[in-house]
Amino acid sequence: IRYILRKLNSKFSTEMIVIEDNNKIHIEHIMPIKPNKDWNVDPDTHSEYVWRIGNLTLLGGEYNKKIVNSSFDKKKRIYQKSDVHITNMIIDYDNWGPNEISDRQKKMAKIALDIWKL
Repeated sequence: IRYILRKLNSKFSTEMIVIEDNNKIHIEHIMPIKPNKDWNVDPDTHSEYVWRIGNLTLLGGEYNKKIVNSSFDKKKRIYQKSDVHITNMIIDYDNWGPNEISDRQKKMAKIALDIWKL
């Protein structure tokens, strides 16, 4: 997952190398693995969307530890500070749920097709 996300990010930020140390760059679940009451998501929807690539991004470990199961609004404030372009782009969304995950995943798929042309 890190490899794919790093490659997608490199399409936007060729000058910035995403930290190669897996202890410093984490895979962030935007809709968290264990959502709290701030995430109004039913169990079936959660299990269907939580591991989709559109719900995943890269985030520095120091940020990721601060926002583990936080609300989307709180996460957006942290994403805005990130130097990882694919993470920073998430702040353009007002909400985060199945529609937003699908939308982001489609955008990522287009980038992936450009990177890995047949």
